[in-house]
Amino acid sequence: MKTITIYLSVVLAIVFSVGVVAQAEETNSASLIKSASTKSEGQDFVGAIVDLNKALEIDPKAIEVLLARATCYVSLGEFSKALQDFNQVVAINPSNAAALLQKGIVEDKIGNYREAVKSLDKCLIINPNDLEALSYRALSKLNLGNYNSAILDYDLIITKFPTMSEAYFMRGLAKDNAGNYTGAIEDYTKTINMDPNDTKAYYNRGNAKNMLGQYQAALEDLNKSLELNSTDYEAYITRAHINMSLGDYASASTDCNIALEHGIDNTDAYLTRAVALSHLNKFKEAILDLDKAITLDNKFALAYIYRAEYKNEIKDKSACEDITKAVSLGDKEAQQIAKKICKSRSELAAW
Repeated sequence: MKTITIYLSVVLAIVFSVGVVAQAEETNSASLIKSASTKSEGQDFVGAIVDLNKALEIDPKAIEVLLARATCYVSLGEFSKALQDFNQVVAINPSNAAALLQKGIVEDKIGNYREAVKSLDKCLIINPNDLEALSYRALSKLNLGNYNSAILDYDLIITKFPTMSEAYFMRGLAKDNAGNYTGAIEDYTKTINMDPNDTKAYYNRGNAKNMLGQYQAALEDLNKSLELNSTDYEAYITRAHINMSLGDYASASTDCNIALEHGIDNTDAYLTRAVALSHLNKFKEAILDLDKAITLDNKFALAYIYRAEYKNEIKDKSACEDITKAVSLGDKEAQQIAKKICKSRSELAAW
């Protein structure tokens, strides 16, 4: 599942509106709410909560005050406390759409996707056209792996908001994860048509084309993505994979160099460069990269297999140790390779 980042939007100005203060009697409660509003506008959420706590001592069931405190907790990243307040509001008024919406958003934020869907379902019964509720419900379904259901939600969003480029992008992402690469490409293309500078749309479309074996077209999309954002160093690794598929091992190696020089430090980067270097007959350099990959993950069977093969190319007798390690990690392919690399009976007996 592709990694996705959605920011929780909390508009305190709405919660601390004039209407909130107007609902309070001209008592100490009203002055406390005004004080909390001023503090929240100044990003002093802790201070605002102190005032709201005092206001709730006067009226423990003041819904707008509970909502205001919950949004302060959200701003502080104290999601469990925020949920307690949202739940209390829903207990007082099960039809409070604002509380159900924010409750669902927070549940999605903390990874409680099933509960998020339930909360947002209830919100949408009350407000069927709430774009934020539809978007977060689709996102929660996507995170649950319920791709087809998420696609239906994005269909609904697109029907209601046909010029919303993000909806096409997210539907493309859902189709992508569902293995419908052709459909994903269509949606990413619609996103690009609406926003020609959307780097992620080019990147994802390139990935989808790569999955379909459309390597040259995929390369063009990755080139465009990196033209728009040359500091997306993970994209260099993806382009390296595509260049490998096209047989351009020198370019693949160069892409890996760029990524590794700029802080990308993972097994995929080292393994990809190692394979590219091996095709350039640079086996010793490839082995050094596999050393690094294995240092990062000493149970990375594929790295042991490649290192064994490259050591075998340069007549390094420790090749058998590597392939034996891969066998011990349960790699079935390694068993066949071991028969070629570990030639003596004593070596074969080791595994």
